[in-house]
Amino acid sequence: MEKWRFLDIEHTDPCMNLAIEEAIVIAVGKGLVNPTVRFWRNLNTVVIGRFQSIENEVNLEECKKYQTSIVRRFTGGGAVYQDDGNLNCAVALPKGHNLVEKDVSATYKILGSALIYSLNFLGVRSYLDSNNIYVGEKKISGMAGTISDGAVFHHGTLLINTDVEILWKVLKTAGSLSLKKHVGSRREEVTTLNAILNRTVTVAEVKKILCGAFESCWKVELVEGSLTKEEKLLAKEIYEERYLNNPENVVLF
Repeated sequence: MEKWRFLDIEHTDPCMNLAIEEAIVIAVGKGLVNPTVRFWRNLNTVVIGRFQSIENEVNLEECKKYQTSIVRRFTGGGAVYQDDGNLNCAVALPKGHNLVEKDVSATYKILGSALIYSLNFLGVRSYLDSNNIYVGEKKISGMAGTISDGAVFHHGTLLINTDVEILWKVLKTAGSLSLKKHVGSRREEVTTLNAILNRTVTVAEVKKILCGAFESCWKVELVEGSLTKEEKLLAKEIYEERYLNNPENVVLF
């Protein structure tokens, strides 16, 4: 059975969390580490897509009011709000892996299938539409991805107990400026796992179910691991180059 590395690591700095993601992609692409699944969370952060405008997507005054930082990720897609009720899941595979299809957009199912399996396990019927997962007409998960020289990478959010009221305050309802130059977000109704089930589901419970989902869906064994020395150095370099003192990519409150 194929072994995938499992990382359950997060940083208090949202910029470092994203720098770690990028370092993992590079390491997997170079064949330095096994295919990798990672879980992590941010505290009160708006994460915008690579080609988006902070001005178009985010209410800066509301972010300041709710102490919500703004960070630009290295993948495309739309803006999302994250807090400790939101679990981030990521998977990185080498380009030559047998799960990577010619139509790279189809590889969203690698992460999407595990998320749907987990929701079904909890009694929630959901479906994958492009790079989003819906329960009825409401979105509960969104994914984004990138292709590097040697790896295919997707990461996504799962709204477990996210504060939806703050979400709608810090995100603008629609992009309004310079959309010819920037990618706008598609605003949709959202829901959370706890709201659907009308009970408290812990993040730890979801993590355990998700690990089993990856193993069942793709017939692999997740082996808990850690970042390599090279990944840590890469993450530090990316952090300093992309995020440190760079107002185009990060606004901290």
